Amino acid sequence: MCQWLNDIGNALRQVYPGTYTNTHRDVVTLLKRVWSTAYSSIYLKQDADVNHVPHHKPDVILMDEDSDGEITWAQVHALTEVTRTPLTKN
Repeated sequence: MCQWLNDIGNALRQVYPGTYTNTHRDVVTLLKRVWSTAYSSIYLKQDADVNHVPHHKPDVILMDEDSDGEITWAQVHALTEVTRTPLTKN
């Protein structure tokens, strides 16, 4: 699943530029983000300034590619939960 989502991200990066000009006319370079399952068995820590963040192990998260080591919920840009059930014939 991560590979499929990352393939979509790579295709979008080829179509859209990696930089844009903000309202202050500064050129901003977008960080590359990747989907990862590296933290699916680890409870993510919450930041001290963030309240009511779930004590949860996310299945798949979107994070900055250059993130390494322990991350917190503030560094998670998106998440998805993966569930598998047997197929029914209906």
